Amino acid sequence: MLGEPLPDALPGISADHAAGILVKLPENRSEEEVQALKRLKSIHWITERCCTLFEEFAGMLRDKEQRSDEQARRQLEDWTERAKASGIAELKAFAVKLLQDTDAVVAAMTLPYSQGQTEGRINKLKLVKRSMYGRGKFDLLRQRVLYASAA
Repeated sequence: MLGEPLPDALPGISADHAAGILVKLPENRSEEEVQALKRLKSIHWITERCCTLFEEFAGMLRDKEQRSDEQARRQLEDWTERAKASGIAELKAFAVKLLQDTDAVVAAMTLPYSQGQTEGRINKLKLVKRSMYGRGKFDLLRQRVLYASAA
């Protein structure tokens, strides 16, 4: 009916916010984030299963404890089997792609190295390039890139 107030509804949560909560270590989540995650998981079995598998996968990558390549490979294979059996097409496709590059994923799970520095430099280069689009020739772009890399 017109004029009737809407029922009080809990505020929604964006996908970015949910992903940010899921990536955090469980002990670092605030009470509000824990409650938001509980509400998200209670919406539907698909969201519950996605959240659970996401948390498990993030934990596998985050916890670089002293484990061998074979242990990491076995852990990855167990996770991909659960993801494929989840009944969620996107997770199944993700698991299949992970298995196609198992060696790289196992290396990410066991080695202490990170591509963070390289990715940051590439991101900065692309930002400078985008800001220069249509504004100058290569010599000016080169100067901007060299200046940005010094900063």
